[in-house]
Amino acid sequence: MATDSDSETIRPPENLASFFLTVGAVSIAFWAVFVFAFSGVVRFLLVSAVLVIAVFSMVVGWILNMAGEFDDTTTTEATDSDSTGTEQLPEQAELAPPGDRVPLPKLLNFDQELNELAEYIDADSQQFRTIWREYAKLKTESRNRQTIASSMRSGVNGLRALASQAQEPEAEAIVEDIGDRLFEYINAEPAEKSSVTSCAFFDESGTERPVTELQETKARVRASVRNRSDEVKLDVVFRFTDGNGVQVRKSECPLGVVPPDAEKTLDTKVYVPSVTGDVEAFAAEAQDSRDVLDM
Repeated sequence: MATDSDSETIRPPENLASFFLTVGAVSIAFWAVFVFAFSGVVRFLLVSAVLVIAVFSMVVGWILNMAGEFDDTTTTEATDSDSTGTEQLPEQAELAPPGDRVPLPKLLNFDQELNELAEYIDADSQQFRTIWREYAKLKTESRNRQTIASSMRSGVNGLRALASQAQEPEAEAIVEDIGDRLFEYINAEPAEKSSVTSCAFFDESGTERPVTELQETKARVRASVRNRSDEVKLDVVFRFTDGNGVQVRKSECPLGVVPPDAEKTLDTKVYVPSVTGDVEAFAAEAQDSRDVLDM
């Protein structure tokens, strides 16, 4: 979004020279008042006091400068726009308290999508600005993301109307993608945003085997889980079934905390029932504080 001005604000330098200049100007002002307003001994005493205070202030200023209290550089504060006048997306978790700086999961990272969308529709429109503000909150808040995501999704219809008016299929596709990902984040349970990416069983020699060859043994299993959303504490659940698909055993193994957009591997042992024909592995939200079963 274009800003109204590309100007910069210059802050006056806070250095020893400016301090001396201020002390001198104030001293001269008081000296002039006392010289013309008083006479005799009173004028002499007041003018002398001004000179003493001025000298004392300069000595104090020099001492402070030696202590590094003055900055000899000029600070320039740029506006929130780049050289092209395009507003930049807010830095991730820039305003969050130090202890709450949680990365934004890829499921909710719309940096590229919003920048591309701004090329197709009016980025200065109220609809786009509303989405932009909600997204800024989404990136800087870690505790209320569910609520903020719901608020942001309510503004997607406005973007959808703009994309339709622009008659740009690419813009409409971007808006639909944003809406779908927000819907998934809002409605899916934490564990539903995680998935088992690999699962393998091994015999005592470390050779990978199908579960049908490991019946009535305590087999080693390695299962990797990918988390696509916020940090979550998970279990890996193994559902053993017989040849008819009937469940014969379910084992829940604590995986522990999985960071956002991270993959974690469980390496442990589980008992394989005698009539096992197949096994299904999936992630579930942890129900208690059991220790992680890493081997």
